[in-house]
Amino acid sequence: MFFVIPAKAGIAFFNSKGDPAFAGMTKGACYASLSSMSPLAVVHPMSVFLVAMGGACGCVLRFLAVNQVIRFNPTVFPLGAMVVNVVGSLLIGVVLAKYGSEHSVRAFFVTGLLGGFTTFSAFSWDAMQLMLRGQTPQAIGYVVGSVLLSIAAASLGFYLVRP
Repeated sequence: MFFVIPAKAGIAFFNSKGDPAFAGMTKGACYASLSSMSPLAVVHPMSVFLVAMGGACGCVLRFLAVNQVIRFNPTVFPLGAMVVNVVGSLLIGVVLAKYGSEHSVRAFFVTGLLGGFTTFSAFSWDAMQLMLRGQTPQAIGYVVGSVLLSIAAASLGFYLVRP
């Protein structure tokens, strides 16, 4: 087991005994960067596992959801990506309002599952493709609609379950 610690010059890796995990790293170099870092900078391997598992599930769910939207609404407009971004934003609002202080829930659901489910990179590509095809009004509608609906959905999700 090891811990990953972001350092000014890169990333320092420590094993469970606190020793540098890789040959050539000195304790002095690794520990020197620790004095200015908060305890939150240490990443536990279970957190990495939770993010990875959540991300894998989220990516599969995105793939399935986008394909279902395309199956029922075959169009050049990237409705599938828009739907997953809005639904993902709603769910992020719900999860953070209900469980926002629980690290493992945030790691699995927010960073992993919903991070893998939502599609900002796909969103950017789809908007660019609409513009390249000369569909500028549709591109503007897609960008504005995705952003506004996603923010509204995250707010709704948060306020629906906020104590």
